[in-house]
Order: sequence, then C-alpha cells, then structure tokens
Amino acid sequence: MNIFHSTNVEEQLLKEKIITILSLIKNKVENAAITIIRTTGININIRFGKLENIEFHNESNLIITVFNKNKTGTVYSSDLSMNGIHKIIEGAINISRHTTEDIFSGLPEKKLLAFKIKKINLFYPWNFQLETVKNLAILAENTSFEYDKRIVNTEGSSFDAYITTKVFGNTYNMIQAYHTSQYSLSTCVIAKNKHDMQRDYEYSFVRDIKDMKSPIWIGTKSAEKALSRLSPTKIKTMKSSVILNSDVTAEILLLFSMAINGENIYKKSTFLLDKLGKKIFPSWINIQEDPDLDKGIGSKPFDNEGVKTKFRYIIKQGILTTWLLDNYSGKKLGKLSTGNSGGIHNWIVTSTLKINFNGLLENMKTGLFITELLGNGINLITGDYSYGAVGFWVSNNRIQYSVSEITISGNLKDLFLNVVNISNDINYKNSIQCGSMLISDVQVSGI
Repeated sequence: MNIFHSTNVEEQLLKEKIITILSLIKNKVENAAITIIRTTGININIRFGKLENIEFHNESNLIITVFNKNKTGTVYSSDLSMNGIHKIIEGAINISRHTTEDIFSGLPEKKLLAFKIKKINLFYPWNFQLETVKNLAILAENTSFEYDKRIVNTEGSSFDAYITTKVFGNTYNMIQAYHTSQYSLSTCVIAKNKHDMQRDYEYSFVRDIKDMKSPIWIGTKSAEKALSRLSPTKIKTMKSSVILNSDVTAEILLLFSMAINGENIYKKSTFLLDKLGKKIFPSWINIQEDPDLDKGIGSKPFDNEGVKTKFRYIIKQGILTTWLLDNYSGKKLGKLSTGNSGGIHNWIVTSTLKINFNGLLENMKTGLFITELLGNGINLITGDYSYGAVGFWVSNNRIQYSVSEITISGNLKDLFLNVVNISNDINYKNSIQCGSMLISDVQVSGI
C-alpha cells in the first residue's frame, strides 16, 4: 500500500505556496519567515493479536512569522487554501502591531542561512501492505507470549510509518526543503509470578525500514526485560557506583542540552551559566554534534529559522565549547545563532577509553545498574536532581537481582565530573548517541 504522496511534486507545490505567500506579504512588513510541514503516515495498534485501531495521518502545518519595526507576530494554521493564507497573513500582521518592540527580534544574518544545502540521506519510502505491518506488530507480541508462560498480559504492539516534507522560505529569498522518513515497531508486555507483576517494553526506531530490529528480537527483549524485573528487592540507603543504561544516559544528556540552551543562558536559569570554556566532564569525553549523518534521527540541513546546521564540538576533552543558540538568544547574548533553533542535531558521545558493557560491569564490580528513571526531578537552576529509579543490583561483576523503591539524587555538576567510563553499547534510537555510563559516588536512597 502506498499511502505516501509524491514528495518531489509535493515539494514543488509547497515551494510555490511559499513564493505566493512571500509575494502577498511583500511591502506589508519588513521581513518574514514561512514554514510548511507536510506529514503523511500510518499508526497501527495491536493487542492480543487483534487490530485495536488504525490511524491515517495526512497533515499540513503552516507557520508564518512577520517582523515589523522590531515587533514580531507568529500564527500557525493547517489551512493552506488561499482564503486561509490571507487570513493567517493578516493575523500575523495584526499580532505584530500589538506586541512590544524588541530590538533582538528579526531574521538571522544572511551569512548564516542555508541558501545551499548538503544532501543528507534521510528519506527511505517503503511501499508496504497493511497486512504486512499488522503482522509485524502481531509477531512481536506473540513472540513475547511464547517466550515464557509468565508473560500473562500485554499493553499492545504498535507500528508507525511517517514521511515528512519540510519547506522553509523567507524574505531574503531563501527557499529550501528536505524530506524524512521514520518507522517504529514496539511492544509492551506484563510478566507475573506468585508474588509480583511487572511490565517492560522494547522498540526500534529508524529512518530506513531495512535497519529495523526484527519483531522476534523486539518481542524477545520485551519479555526478557519484564521477567527480569519480577520480585524486586529493596536495598539500603548508601552512596554507590551507578551504571546508567544507554537510554537513561541519553535522558541525562538531554538535561545537559537544556542547561546550555541559549534561552536558559540569557534568562540566567541554568546551573551551567558560568561554565563556557570550562571543564564539566572528564577530559577523555567528547560530545560532537553532527547534523549531516545519513539516517541520523537528529539530522537536518537547516534549523527552524533556516540557519545552516554545522558539525561542532559541544564538549571537547571535557570542556564546554559552546551554547546552543537560536537567532533570538544569540542576539541577546551578543553571539551568532549556532543553528539550534528547534533542538539538538545528533550528539555523538565518544570516549578515549574503549570498553564494552561487560567491561563496564567489571569496572564497577559492585553497585547499581539503572534502566529507567521515574518522575521529573530536576532543578535546572541549581542542577539538583532527584529521581525514582528502576534497575538491578550488581555484585561480583554480574547483575544479581532487580531492585525497587529507590531514588537517586545529587547535583548534575558532580554527576558529570564523576563519570568513570562509557561503554560501546551505543543507542541509535534517538538524537543522542551514547553507550551506558558508569558514575561514581551517587546517592542512592532505599530503606
């Protein structure tokens, strides 16, 4: 089944739409930026082998921002008809008339814009049959049930497929576009024994369907993870070495990205306010941002403001080298945009210490292996954190049993500096690519 529109034709039509909007805006405002995002896709949910629901997506989003005498107006709409376009233009202009003047508003400098873009392979369309993808989800769930009789229930399996065309234009005569595809398959099951019930899940998220993990692998891993959490043990309050699995490591590094975001910098609402050019990680850690990775989850040729994305070091030999700036925060701080309007682009965490996950366990010997964080326990101003956690106790270099009702707490400054090692079990499922992380001296609260 080919549910996807012809992207080349779509791109041309959307570019023509932006050219029309720019011509209508001309002489009414000083500058403007227009974004059109077109998404087509499908979502299928299965439970107990039966189709629960299927959703088709065919959406268009138009964003117009106008700049007029240091005043800004932005309007969002899903109506791309000419009548709708006239209304959204007038709406944006009217909003700009009633906003406060701000000398930092406006388009980015021309030299930063992506008038020419590099080809990045992010688009892998797949002409599938509905029955095929339904069977993928069913197989993942069935594999979990067949793995062990203690898998007694399911929260279901799902398959998603989307393609997106993004077109951007502004009054500096920049008009560019790119296409992406994404596919995901997941299942979540519940394990039960005489005394306990536990749930867990597994998923695969890719640009190219050929890279997706098999439904048998996903179903097996989901079952194994749920079973491993049965009959957890409580542990005493202590300071302990901790291993964060690759998913949790990505969560922690996402907090780091928020702490160096330009908006938090100029508002002075981050614990890393005075850390630019200073060491915040061990010297053997580098974090590179590479927006040009083929198939990268965070890859894009330009950011939400049309600024060309570039390779850069975020952390070099443990030292913080840059803030993450959009145009507005850059101007507020007297700097140029770093092309990070809309977020980060493929952070690659590298270590000069080469080790696999088993080596990380041997390195720790005894401590806590954390597989999930619970809650939202971060104070970004101070860096203090406190999270509920799920994981396993490790001794004699091996995972021994699951643990529950624990909390980890401390300050992210200390956590970053206390990283002992990072393994090579890299997580490619999101825009932060990092292995599991061993950290010393973490406060663990139990009984």
